[in-house]
Amino acid sequence: MYLRVLYWSGNARFQFSFNGTRYSDMRWLRFAPGEEPVIAGIYACSGGDSYFDCTFSELQLREL
Repeated sequence: MYLRVLYWSGNARFQFSFNGTRYSDMRWLRFAPGEEPVIAGIYACSGGDSYFDCTFSELQLREL
């Protein structure tokens, strides 16, 4: 699964893809002017008393 976040002018757009080519929207966010800086990271979680193994790879941060 591929995830990407696009950020511009206080807007954030979160998208996912299963093949790395065709992306679908998950969430759009609008940050109000003058708010504190946002600290972001990646994580995986499971509900209840369950668990799973998860590996993140090929993380890229770049300006578009």
